[in-house]
Amino acid sequence: ADQTLQSVDTPAEYRNRLQGRLRALNAAHDALFDTNWAPVRLDRLAKRVLAAFEPLEGDSERISIDVAPVMLPPWQLQSIALALHELGSNAVRHGALKYPDGTVELKIELLAHDNGGDDETLKLSWHERSASATWEKPARRGFGTVMLDNLLERQYDGATEMDWREDGFFFNAILPLRAVKEA
Repeated sequence: ADQTLQSVDTPAEYRNRLQGRLRALNAAHDALFDTNWAPVRLDRLAKRVLAAFEPLEGDSERISIDVAPVMLPPWQLQSIALALHELGSNAVRHGALKYPDGTVELKIELLAHDNGGDDETLKLSWHERSASATWEKPARRGFGTVMLDNLLERQYDGATEMDWREDGFFFNAILPLRAVKEA
């Protein structure tokens, strides 16, 4: 709540952003409630969180979701839900979903390691496109950007990358699942 307050200009903007983040957490908790706090399928969580950013009537799908049906334990869901919410929220305010021609592609896949162990890694790829947008790195790092960098890297002992290219915005995260399994 405090971080959100530092990145807004009006009380209405504060309320909207904070409520959005709380809805993302609520989506994770609803998914956990539905499974009685058992592991939850990541593809279902992604659709639930990103549904808030789809147009309501008659528009074609602007968000393409290709997420492996990976089962994640409860302690991994909140950070993924928040990360997806931040990506969607930023796409609406600053990126592809701000424009009628904008689209987003989300792909999350499970990568097995060749080391013979049972370690696995989630690879999350987010790509925004719009011919109407100007893709350049923002001058200021807001709370959402800091959260995307720090939360996922720290919780998963992983790596994240943001890249503003001529053809769109790219966010990639490599999230080793072994780091959480050992915790």
